[in-house]
Parts: sequence; structure tokens; C-alpha cells
Amino acid sequence: MGNYSQLYLGKYYISWKNQIPNYLAFIFEDTDFFSVIDNDNDWFKQLGYKTNCKFALKKLNYYGYTIEFFSEIYDFFYNDLLSYYEYRMKANLKHILSTDEETIIDEKFWSFFNSCKKLSRCEELRDYIGFIKTILNDDFVNPKFQRENLINKLDSHGIRLTILDIDIDIKTVMESGVVEINFEQLESYLFDVPFENPPWISIITLMLWDYLKYDYEEITTLMFLRLILESINQDDQIILDLADIVEDEEEAKAIHIGLAKNLIDKINLYNKVFHSLFRNEEDIRSRYIKTQCKEYLNNCSQAKTIYEKGKALENLMEMLFTSNNSLELIDKRVSTGDEEIDLVIKNNIDRPFWLAFQSPLFFVECKNWVNPVGTKELRDFEIKIQNHSNLVQVGFFVSINGFSTEIPEELKRLGRDHYHVILLNKKDIEEFINSDKNFFDWLEGKAARFY
Repeated sequence: MGNYSQLYLGKYYISWKNQIPNYLAFIFEDTDFFSVIDNDNDWFKQLGYKTNCKFALKKLNYYGYTIEFFSEIYDFFYNDLLSYYEYRMKANLKHILSTDEETIIDEKFWSFFNSCKKLSRCEELRDYIGFIKTILNDDFVNPKFQRENLINKLDSHGIRLTILDIDIDIKTVMESGVVEINFEQLESYLFDVPFENPPWISIITLMLWDYLKYDYEEITTLMFLRLILESINQDDQIILDLADIVEDEEEAKAIHIGLAKNLIDKINLYNKVFHSLFRNEEDIRSRYIKTQCKEYLNNCSQAKTIYEKGKALENLMEMLFTSNNSLELIDKRVSTGDEEIDLVIKNNIDRPFWLAFQSPLFFVECKNWVNPVGTKELRDFEIKIQNHSNLVQVGFFVSINGFSTEIPEELKRLGRDHYHVILLNKKDIEEFINSDKNFFDWLEGKAARFY
């Protein structure tokens, strides 16, 4: 076997070489200990802890590890995950479409992305649970689970799920009822058929098994454990088998206490080591954001093609607006047929200045043009806000190379209406990057300018 701790979740199986994840101590009670001896050879067939799905979920709920909790973790990483997903998708689209034309690939990607149903992060996780259920509940026999013989099913939202081929031995599955899903292959398959599943299926898979796997392994594995427990039957057994990694019952019993102590020691150590950083978290976050914005601003100047210029400015604005706990990117490059909105930002700012606008959403228009932007473009942006005025009262018009001399007069006219357009240019952004100002203090200063 090779010194593996093995966790059985119903018929799903996962193992760790030469280690036992500390957090598993909190799923089992001391009374869950069990052992099975092979009388003929006088060795342990199984040695460890046993409970069922219902009680394991109850324990996770007790410690606050709910789907709602993990939806917040998922949302924390979402923007980075979306960028990585976009990169992976477009790389595969180049191969599938046999083209290097960025405009075609970009249009194909965003057309698919924007056509998919809009769900909350929590709903996306629950939909992913349905996806895993579809895999785990298949018999892998009728029809055989092979790529050339795919199985199509509908999830709870009516979206077609194409089941992948998994590197398993059908005979072993039939005999043992245990399935070890090859998630590396799952990830590869999802990008080989880019339009067969909604984006969040691939994005969550990336989160659990690629992008965050090594930097945040304990978090992502705990999150995946919760998703698997939601995917199996309440009465299914949960077994932590240590027979391959410990030698006797006393050692196995001691591990339960040892794991809990190790986790508590680690938490205390991290708190001690990073205490000074926690006290200055806002300062560290601000430095990071400004460093990233400076890099993105340089990209705006260095970009050569129209596509690259637009993308660079969108990346800058996304970083600028969403690297805080009060603003959230809802969508980008939204096409409604006769208009396109570059960035749609959800506004959760609780400062009186922004509450007065009563604007649940912000629109952001990005123009990385060689010449200043004129009044026509401003009027076009005004119409976009008017068309969605039930949710949008504030719009940010960003032009790297500024605005024409007619713009101030146009803004005076706009000022008579109930919505507000805020202009930002390269000089404004550089002011934020090079100052010690808080983001919202800086933004309020720009919003309060009179023209």
C-alpha cells in the first residue's frame, strides 16, 4: 500500500501519502474508533475511525463549515480564478478553432460566458454538488464510462452535464463499490469540451485541484470534503482507515488527540508569527493593490493592438474597484444587443457619501485610446445608464488619455439629471497609486469634482 491514510466517503475514496490531514480530527469522536483484525494473519484489515455522512455534516456545521461559509471562500478567490479560467479556456479555444486571432477567441469566450445562467456563489457550489452527484451515482457499467460513449444528464438548473471518462478499473468498481475520481483528468476534460458545462463547473474544479491546491491545500481539501459529503447519501459510512500508516490500536487512538493538538498549535503559531501583519492588514492590502495597479497602468501604455489596450485597462479597473470588501465585479463585457458594458460593479459601500446616490450597481466604461474621448462617447455612456436607471445611478468613465475640452459643458448638462458620471484619467489613477490615500477617500474626491 505504501503508508497512506485513506478516507472513504460512501463510495468515494481519497488518500494522503505519509500524512493525515489535521482537520479530520474534528469529523470524528473518540467513540468512533474501530478496528477489524485478519485472524488468519494477525494484522489489522482496518484501523481508524468510522461515522456516517449525517454526523460528519453535523460536525462540520457545528464548526461553521457550511456551504454558505465556503461560498465566501470561493468568492474571495473568484476574480483570480475567473482570470485563470479565461486564460485556460482561450488557450484551448485557439486549438479548437485553429486560430490565433485574439478578437475571435475573445468574442467566442465572452459570448459563451455571458450566455450562461447567472447564479450566486452559493448556488454555483450547490450546482457543483449536483455535478459530483452525477458522477458518483453512475454505475460506470451501463453504458461504460468512456469518452467515446458519453452520458448526458440534466442538473437542477436544466444545464446539460457531459460526464467525463475516468481512469478506473470497471471490474474493481463492481467488486468494491469504491470510486477514486481522477480530478486531473476531470480538469483536462472540462477544457477539452469548453462549451459543454457552465463556467463554474470548471472554475470550482480549478480552485480545488489546480490553482489553489498547493498554496491553500488544507482549505481547498476541507471545502472539497464538504462538497463530497453533500453529494452522497446521509446514511453512507465515513471511514478514516489508518491501518497502512500506524501499527497498533493505541497509536491510532492517540492520533485523534494528536491531530487536534497539531491544528491548534499551528493556529497559535500562525497568529504569533503574523500578528504584526494582521494589525497592519489594511496597509499591506493597500500597498499590494497600488503595486498591481501600477503594473496594469504600465500595460495600458505598452499594449499594441486595440484588443490588448482595452483588455489592459479593463484589468486595471477591475483591480482598482474590486480589491476591497465593498465592491464586487458582477460581470464584464456585457452585451445586450445594442450596447456593451465594460464592467458591472455591485455596490455595498456603507459610507454616507455613496449611500446618498442610491446606486446598487456601478457601470464602468473603459477607453484606452490614443486621443482624448469626446462628447459622443459620453452621451453613449449616459444612455447605457439611463437604460438601467432602476439599478444604476453612478457611472465611471475612464479614459487613459483624458477627455476633450467640450466634456465639462456636457457634464454640467448631465448634472441636472438624477444620475452621476465620474471621470477618471491616467493622471487621476497615478495620483491614487503614488499617494497614501485610502481608495474610497480618493474616489470620493474625484466624484465630488465640479466642472
